[in-house]
Amino acid sequence: MAEGARLESVCGGNLTVGSNPTLSANFFHPDRTGPARDEVPKMALDERVTQYYALFSERKLKELEALFTDDSIIIDFRGTEHHSTGVVRMFELYPGSAKFELLRMTQDDRSVNCDFRVTGGPPSRASQGNDLFVFYGEKIRVLKTTLPLL
Repeated sequence: MAEGARLESVCGGNLTVGSNPTLSANFFHPDRTGPARDEVPKMALDERVTQYYALFSERKLKELEALFTDDSIIIDFRGTEHHSTGVVRMFELYPGSAKFELLRMTQDDRSVNCDFRVTGGPPSRASQGNDLFVFYGEKIRVLKTTLPLL
C-alpha cells in the first residue's frame, strides 16, 4: 500500500467498546477487491439484520436474543451500555406498537451499518436513526443505536 494511502471502513467508521480493540470495524483500501472482501458467510449478515428488525417489531424476545452472543454489548440511543441483557432493555425503551423499516444498509465482513425509520417509537426521539451491528461469526456481538432527540 502506498505511503499516505487512505483507508476507509465500508460501514463508515470505527467502533471501539471499552478497551477491546477487536470490536473495531474492518478497514479496507478503497481500491481493494478479492475473495477476502467478497466472501459470503453461512448466513449473510444483511439477512441477520433484516431478521433482527422483523423480530423486534414482532416483539419475539427469545428469537431475538438468539441472534446475539452471550456476552453481547448493546449501546442504546441514550448512550447507556447494556451487557448480555441489552435486548430486554431495548424493549423497555420502545412502545409495544413500535415498528421498524430498514432504509439503507452497508456492510463489510464483520459489521453492518443501517439507517432505519421507527413508527410509534419513543415520543421524545426522531423517527429516523442508525444502528451499527458488529458480528462475531453469525451472532451480533455489539449493537450501537443512534436515535436523535427531537
